[in-house]
Amino acid sequence: MKRRTEGRAPPSPGGTLATPALRSAAAAVTAGESAEEHAPLDRALKHSQAAKQKVDAVADDLGTANQAVKTSLSHGIATVPAEQSLQEGERIESTEKEAAEDLREVNGVLLKGIGQLQTTEVALAQAEAVLGHTQEALVSAQHNEDVSRQRALHDSATGLPNRELFNDRMAQAIAMAERHGWILAVMFLDLDGFKQVNDAHGHAAGDAVLKEVARRLALNARDEDTVCRNGGDEFLVPLINPEGVGTPERLGRGILDLIAEPIDAGGIKLSVAASIGIALFPQHASMGAELVAAADAAMYQAKRAGGGTCLARTDGTANVGADRVV
Repeated sequence: MKRRTEGRAPPSPGGTLATPALRSAAAAVTAGESAEEHAPLDRALKHSQAAKQKVDAVADDLGTANQAVKTSLSHGIATVPAEQSLQEGERIESTEKEAAEDLREVNGVLLKGIGQLQTTEVALAQAEAVLGHTQEALVSAQHNEDVSRQRALHDSATGLPNRELFNDRMAQAIAMAERHGWILAVMFLDLDGFKQVNDAHGHAAGDAVLKEVARRLALNARDEDTVCRNGGDEFLVPLINPEGVGTPERLGRGILDLIAEPIDAGGIKLSVAASIGIALFPQHASMGAELVAAADAAMYQAKRAGGGTCLARTDGTANVGADRVV
């Protein structure tokens, strides 16, 4: 029998699949594949060879006896002494019985060996079935883990990355900016008039507005930029290595125009505006949290001025952009 070399099935999640059937199947496979399993078959082979030798001997004896009778007849002897014939017949009969007994023992050993093989095959089938269930459980557990990770790092309402994922991406972006001498910008966006939408049309309409704003931001973002929902009606948009310090303000004005387009919320056309604050690395801050705080302060400066883009300055003041959405 060829020894199976497949690995042992991995533990199942929660221990629910480590059943006695699996342990029994594995033990049966191990026992069935041991050298002791072959002993009955080896004995059967030896007995079979011995029985064959005895049967051959009986055939030879019968042939010899027949030849002796033929010789006697050729010499004119009509009969063989009865005692001699009886002794010869008893000897041959005894040999035949021994051969028959050996053959019965061979059959018994073979039947036992076949039974052991069948038991081993059943055990293997059970082990393979349990292994299949274990693999299915592992795939399901991996899927659940992926779903849990997705939920842990993304906003449930909009599907955008949440602040935790944003912080991780910002740390990576700052490290790359330091290594390559890039400019890095953070835009802090807050919707204007969102509370009025909730108050006038309900939270369902407000959720529809948030989802549509998130969709527009994500659709127009570059692949390397991670749009994040910061909570409530606030969004964060990082800009990795924009083309010049003026690019963030230009992109911010484009985002204001994008958000200003009417939003269909269940057949109702709604409009919201936004205020955006912008902070640059390394001019305004060197850490992610500090960049977000600087952009947040610039956003409130823009909101107080009536809405529009706003670039934070190193002296703590803010420069409100000329374009505004009221």
